[in-house]
Amino acid sequence: MTLLANYSSRSQFVFTMRRIVVAVIMAACVSVGHAADFNITDFGATAGGGSDLNAIRNAINAASAGDRVIIPAGTFQIDGTLNPKAGISIVGAGKDQSTLEYIGSNRSAMIDLSGGRNNVELTGFTLDGRNAGIARHGILGGNSSGHHIHNLGFRDFALSNDWSVQGIYFYADVDNTRIENNHFSNIGTAAEFGSAIRISNGSQFNTIAGNTIENMGRGGIHTERNSTDNIIRGNTVTGSGLAIGNGSLPLGIEIWMNSGRTIIEDNVIDHWLSVDRSDVVAVRRNTVLADTNLVAYAGIELAGGSDNIFTDNTVGRGHQIGLAITTFNEGANKERVFVGRNTFSDSETWGAQLQDSVHPVGQVYFY
Repeated sequence: MTLLANYSSRSQFVFTMRRIVVAVIMAACVSVGHAADFNITDFGATAGGGSDLNAIRNAINAASAGDRVIIPAGTFQIDGTLNPKAGISIVGAGKDQSTLEYIGSNRSAMIDLSGGRNNVELTGFTLDGRNAGIARHGILGGNSSGHHIHNLGFRDFALSNDWSVQGIYFYADVDNTRIENNHFSNIGTAAEFGSAIRISNGSQFNTIAGNTIENMGRGGIHTERNSTDNIIRGNTVTGSGLAIGNGSLPLGIEIWMNSGRTIIEDNVIDHWLSVDRSDVVAVRRNTVLADTNLVAYAGIELAGGSDNIFTDNTVGRGHQIGLAITTFNEGANKERVFVGRNTFSDSETWGAQLQDSVHPVGQVYFY
C-alpha cells in the first residue's frame, strides 16, 4: 500500500513500470549497438580485376563479431584462403549474383573455419573452383562450432589428381553447425572420394538440410569416425559415382564408423544409402531411385551397427539389392533392427539380402 501511495491508481503504477521496463530494454539495445557492414569494394576489391584476396582480408580484419562483410554482385577472384573472424557474417547479393573464383596455385580451401573461428555465417554467394584442378575444398573446418552455412553455391571443384575433394570438409570437431539450402555441382568428379559434404573425426550435432547436390566423384553426404548426433534431412542427390572408373563407389548418403545417433530422413537420392558400423540410427521416409543406367550395390545398406530403424523408405531401380544387411567390407554386428513399411522394387538381384559369415545378424524384425 505504501508503494502505491505515490500513484493515483493501480493502472498508473502499472503504466509507469512498463515505461521503466521499456526504457531499460532500449538502453540495453543502445549499449550493444548495431552491427556494421564492410563492403569489400571499399577496401579495393574490383569485380573481374584480378585477385581481390588482400582487399577481402582487409574487410574481414576491419570487422568485429556481429558485423557483416558484404560481397556485392559480381565475380571476384582470390588466389589464397580466406579466414573469417569468429562471429562475423560474410554476405553476398545471392548465390546467382555474387561469386568468388579461385585463381591460386596452391591446393587449398577457399574459406577456412578452423581453429576456434566460431559462429561464422556464410550466405548469398558462390564458390567457384573453375575446373582448374587446383582448389581442393570450398570450405574447410576444424575445431570450431556454431556456423551457419546457407544459400551458397559450390561448383566446379575438379581436382582430378587427388583422391579427396569436397565442397565442405569438416576434418575434425566441428559442432552445432547448420549447412542448409546450398547448391553443389561438379565436385571432385574424377576423385575417388569426391563429395559435396564430408563430416569427420568427432564432428557432432550438425544439421545438413535442404541442400541440392549433383555430379560428384563418389557421393553427396558422408559422415565418419565418431561424428555422432547429426541430422541429414531433406537433401537431393543426383549424379553420384562419376569417378567409378577411378575406384570410387556411388553412395548418395553414407555414414561410417561410429556415426551413431544420426537421423537420416526425407532425402531423395539416386544411389546407395549406407549405415556402416553405427548404432541407434533412424533412416526414414527417404527415396532412393536412379534415372541412369548405373547400378549400385544397394539401395539401403546396413553394413554394421545395432539398434537401428528403417521405416517408410522407397527404393526403386538402380541397385543390385534393395535392402542389404550384409558385410560389404570389414563389417560388424547387425542386431536389433526394425525394418517397417518400406517399399523395394526393381532390384537387379534380390529385394533384400541378409548375409554375414563372421558377424552376427540377429533380431531383425520386418513389418
